[in-house]
Amino acid sequence: MLDRKVIYDIDAKDGLMCGRRNKNSTHKLQLGGTGIEVDHACFSNEPDGSVKLKAVNEKAMQHIRINGHLIKIINGQVLNHNDRICIGPSAMFLFKNKKLEAN
Repeated sequence: MLDRKVIYDIDAKDGLMCGRRNKNSTHKLQLGGTGIEVDHACFSNEPDGSVKLKAVNEKAMQHIRINGHLIKIINGQVLNHNDRICIGPSAMFLFKNKKLEAN
């Protein structure tokens, strides 16, 4: 499934916001499909150096999976190196963190 690579850099200041694809969207990561909200989720850099995936609202939480499990906390979930992330019905990502890669 992960045969094509697209790399998204999670900006230290703003993080990486994702949401529904449309002509007015300014999100760096734009997705289509059932259940994708206009503003869906945010990958954010935490002060301790970790990265957290946060749903924008409870409706979006129903369409975000990490390693096959729905996220359950609106405050977000810390990502680990090589976590598999599914947003919506078909957007699949593999989380890579060079800081954690050596461990």
